[in-house]
Amino acid sequence: MESSSSRRPPLQEKCILVVGMNPAHQRTLIFERDGLKLGRVNRAQRVITTFGGKGQHAAKAISQLHPGACILLQSGKDICAALSQLPLHQWTFWYSDAEAATRTCTTLIQLPDPSSPDTSRHKTVMTELIDPSPELTAAEYDTIRNPVLDALSSGAVREGLRGVALCGTFPPGIPSALYEGIVQAVAANDAAAGGGTETVIVLDAWKGVLPCLSRQVVHTLKINEEELWDLCGAALPDHLTIKTTSQAAALLIDKCKLHAVAVTAGGKSAALYVSQREGGEGSASSVRLREFDFTLPDIEDRLKNPIGAGDTCTGVYLAELLTHPFTRLGEIDPQWIVDAFRKGLAAASASCLQWTGASFEREDVDALMAQIAVKETAHD
Repeated sequence: MESSSSRRPPLQEKCILVVGMNPAHQRTLIFERDGLKLGRVNRAQRVITTFGGKGQHAAKAISQLHPGACILLQSGKDICAALSQLPLHQWTFWYSDAEAATRTCTTLIQLPDPSSPDTSRHKTVMTELIDPSPELTAAEYDTIRNPVLDALSSGAVREGLRGVALCGTFPPGIPSALYEGIVQAVAANDAAAGGGTETVIVLDAWKGVLPCLSRQVVHTLKINEEELWDLCGAALPDHLTIKTTSQAAALLIDKCKLHAVAVTAGGKSAALYVSQREGGEGSASSVRLREFDFTLPDIEDRLKNPIGAGDTCTGVYLAELLTHPFTRLGEIDPQWIVDAFRKGLAAASASCLQWTGASFEREDVDALMAQIAVKETAHD
């Protein structure tokens, strides 16, 4: 555990732990004139080098709205120099014993050419080339697992933690049980606090996360539509069939006791499914599924780089949830969750207007948020 900042989080001690175990050196090549042609020499007109990874992008997005609010847990030391630009919280986790270099992700962006007779050239096209992740040894895994679980169980991190974002898959050598360990430690802290404000856990991952979800302590799942179907397929009993996105979300909400499932579907639309308890507590109460559908503004003619947009949504969604003075997330008006997700979607769209992933202008976020239409779909 190393000190990287002495700033006080503007969220009034609502610190956010972002777990991003698969970081990357991000290299973006931009092709403006001739486009990309397989089997040919392709010369980029611009190159941008920075950091990448789902958790890293989410932490960057949060830090732009709330400097100093993030704690970042990741699995690579050689990328820390690039990450030093982020205004992270005073405690930043990384393991320092890994010898393998962090992977590189190369993004190829072909800018549109409206005059081209080839209609495929009329829109921005992004292609990603991702290096294999390095494999960690058991000893290297222990150097990150043990300190973070210890820190979550005692000290300033335990006392100040208000939100957790679990982002993405794991590199070889890190088991999915790490997520289980983290959510169990967080839930145990909340239970020991004896009725204080609970720590909100957002999960932005689908592969190998059912054991974590089965602990029934994750509050909200945020994934894309394709990932939702893959996750549902793994969770679905053989005798059941799921035909709609709302049925898939309802299954996970019921099975994993989630408060909400937020689903993105590219840059055009999204949906939010919220579990609302009615009729008091205990056996007399019932749970109603509320569905909210979002239509996003068309930014195709201004699109630059969509890398990290979904991760931006995750970070801002969680940060906005934490601005509500709740004690239990399930007690707040679902409209607050709707507004938090809407701001996350607006930040995601705004990030697509910048060349560097997960960057945005606040003015763009505000303008795009006002253009997002939300409609509630009734369910019997």
